[in-house]
Amino acid sequence: MVEISLSGVCGHILWYCNHMQIGVRELKQHLSEYLDRAAGGEVLIVTDRGVPKVVIAAAPGVDQFARGVAEGWITPPKRTDGLSPPSRQRSSRRIVDVMLEDRGE
Repeated sequence: MVEISLSGVCGHILWYCNHMQIGVRELKQHLSEYLDRAAGGEVLIVTDRGVPKVVIAAAPGVDQFARGVAEGWITPPKRTDGLSPPSRQRSSRRIVDVMLEDRGE
């Protein structure tokens, strides 16, 4: 569960994001539309009689990769076939010796 304080959001995120204030009744009447807008990057501040109560924003990281590629600030990978297997390495020390040294024994 992600906790967001309204003061923190207003102080930081809203300077960088599109945002709007909507009333509870308006949100209820057009919930799907507002959820789509929030998923698209808008920050919605839900008010109850003019008092901010809740912030609705996209879940962190959701679809940010696709958005970054579309906007050009992320370059997609050239290879999509996965990583090659790791190569085996020889050590000059045993693991148990390193652990004992780390523990100060």
